Amino acid sequence: MIAQQVRAVLGQVLVEDRPSPLDALPRLFPPLLRRIAWAISQFATAVICGYLAWYGWGMLQMEREAPSTFIEGVSSWIPMLAFPFGFGLLSLRFAIAAFAVPPEHEGPLPPDNEAAP
Repeated sequence: MIAQQVRAVLGQVLVEDRPSPLDALPRLFPPLLRRIAWAISQFATAVICGYLAWYGWGMLQMEREAPSTFIEGVSSWIPMLAFPFGFGLLSLRFAIAAFAVPPEHEGPLPPDNEAAP
């Protein structure tokens, strides 16, 4: 049930290009405050992804000390490379995005009946 809700919100935000309830508050801010809120949220997300990359690297090192077989001929630590490198790339992406101009939302907020899927 939670996975369905997360998928619905991600689908709305990433694919449908419709505003989510999370977009409502920055629309009420003046431009300078919107820019500051954007930078803080992007930096905070970069830090969180950096921590996850660091812990993913530690998890990878533990798996390399006592490897098991993922599939025939592939050690279990090889697929786990996705954790540190994936979160590291996400951290870099969010850190770069913190210096970008926040996206502009044109027009008023949609009514509640249009925002829901």
